[in-house]
Amino acid sequence: MKHANFKKFFAIPMCMCVSAAVAQSIDSETLLNVFIADDTLILEDTVNSLDQPIADANLVFDNTEIVFLEAESELNQIQATVIQTTSSLEALNSDLIANQETTNTLTTELEALTPPSIITANIVSNEALISTLSEQLNALDEDDPVAQSLQQEIQLLDENNQSLSQQLASTTNSFTVIAQELETVTNAQSDITNQIEQTKEQLKNSQQTLIAAQGDFDSTSSELKEAAETLAALQGQLDAAQQGFESEIALLQTQFQSLDQDQLDALSKALNDTVAKGDILSLSSSDLTNILNGGYDAKQINDLIKAYEEEAKFLGRAEKLVLNANETGNVKLLDRAQKMLDKALSQKQKFMEKVDRRGLKNAQQIANEASKEAIRASKEAAKAAKEASKEAAKVAKEEAKSAAKRSKKN
Repeated sequence: MKHANFKKFFAIPMCMCVSAAVAQSIDSETLLNVFIADDTLILEDTVNSLDQPIADANLVFDNTEIVFLEAESELNQIQATVIQTTSSLEALNSDLIANQETTNTLTTELEALTPPSIITANIVSNEALISTLSEQLNALDEDDPVAQSLQQEIQLLDENNQSLSQQLASTTNSFTVIAQELETVTNAQSDITNQIEQTKEQLKNSQQTLIAAQGDFDSTSSELKEAAETLAALQGQLDAAQQGFESEIALLQTQFQSLDQDQLDALSKALNDTVAKGDILSLSSSDLTNILNGGYDAKQINDLIKAYEEEAKFLGRAEKLVLNANETGNVKLLDRAQKMLDKALSQKQKFMEKVDRRGLKNAQQIANEASKEAIRASKEAAKAAKEASKEAAKVAKEEAKSAAKRSKKN
């Protein structure tokens, strides 16, 4: 069974042995690997768990398909035999009629031909005349006009003989062809009779086989449908897991591009230890969504990563205790493992609550700053209004003095 190679998405090995003292900055590709590390394990477990069932389902399907195709092929062959036999009989009858028509046509053509004996007599007569004229020609000088006339007559007789020879050959060939075709028609009639008897026996056997083959076909058709549905269901689970994995990667890549530089730096710093140790955290695109929507600062991002680190640490301890319990049979280790599981949950919840409290605090600070800014703006506006009022009163006073002075002078 062919599976999509999910490892193609990783340019960096999952076990990233980088010194914590040196790894001050993590590139986006490494960040991506950290976020999909747990998804990779889940996908690998899914592939491994479905590998054998899919292989078994494939085997059942292939074997059933072979039986089905054999039954289908047998049915098709029997049907084709019947059709072919019918067509052959019709074709042979048509050939027989055509051959009879050809015989009639050739007989008519033969009667229209000049008999070979007459053609032969004409050739002999021309040859005798050529011989006589040649003797006369030999007795004359080359410049004699009679000699030239004799040469032309000899040439015409020779050309006539060539034409007669071709006519004789064509006529003889026509007689031969007609005889051969008549023989072919006679042989064809005998062959048709033999083939009809053989075909009847073959058809009888095929009809008996058809009944059994039809039963096999109906049975295997139902089995094949069931095997195909089973295989499709398993393959659908595998495809869904792989598509979900690819969708997670695409979403993460988009989200990384949406983070501001401070958030990227905070993530890089918080994940240095994880990268150095090769730990696997249960981070996902949902966490980046919270970071983006909540506008997380460095402190929140650090607490978020700490929550998953604590979870991974205690889950790892619980797993080791369970393995040890299975190997030694010490059931008390299972109680300790349960405590580690509870600790993993409580520690994660502890740091997640710190993230939420920090978010509320940041939101309150933002609200307070907005309120202070509004108060400052209000005070500034009141002060500006007071100054404007004083200025207006001063101007009015000056105008009153000026008016009084003008009145005294008058």
